[in-house]
Amino acid sequence: IVLFVISRIFAEYPGIITSFAIIGAGLAVALQDVVKDFIGWLVIVQNRRFSLGQRITVGGNTGDVIDIGPLRTTLLEVATAPGNADLERTGRTLYLPNSVVLSQALLNYNTTSDFIKAEMEVVITYESDWKEGEKILMDILKEENEEFAEKARRQSLTRTQQFYFSHELRAPVVFMDLANDGVRFILRYYVPIGERRLIGTSIAKKILDRFAAASPPIQLAYKTTRVFSSSVTIAP
Repeated sequence: IVLFVISRIFAEYPGIITSFAIIGAGLAVALQDVVKDFIGWLVIVQNRRFSLGQRITVGGNTGDVIDIGPLRTTLLEVATAPGNADLERTGRTLYLPNSVVLSQALLNYNTTSDFIKAEMEVVITYESDWKEGEKILMDILKEENEEFAEKARRQSLTRTQQFYFSHELRAPVVFMDLANDGVRFILRYYVPIGERRLIGTSIAKKILDRFAAASPPIQLAYKTTRVFSSSVTIAP
């Protein structure tokens, strides 16, 4: 009966097939973004690209994931700037279409661990005791950072088991170099994601206090500019 009714409709209205085709094509165009967003959601969930609470960068946007829906992913925006891998939240919310993961590079800060590397540069004068300065800096890093470094190491071992991954040194370290204005130390350490400035401030305060308390005090070097002028007097 159903087939008979359909055949009668097509016989009486031969243009209906064309109409259905046009409507179908219009729906396909209108819903293509929705379909792509849904496929993107399946990719995120099935491949575990990221999860709630993780920090990601995708499509030029960086933020902390607070919701993953079938069509949209919601982020709390994080401000970034050249040379700063980790800054504070801006207070704004980003709504990203899930299809962005199909066409844009995705950076997940938490893939290997919940910590990131941070560096701080300290330059002391050549007249200061560089050995004592190095010891002070290393002691401060151990106090402030050894616990973080160990957690980062354990997390990295666990989370990278399925990858071909060369494990690097996960301990805080002090590198030394010679600069025009003094002996340069580069402190490399690990900080929880989102706390780079907080930990850096604590380390900087301790450096200033202990350099001042050293005997003799260790002097920080800084660049100076000297301007010389000469006047020439010509006798008559």
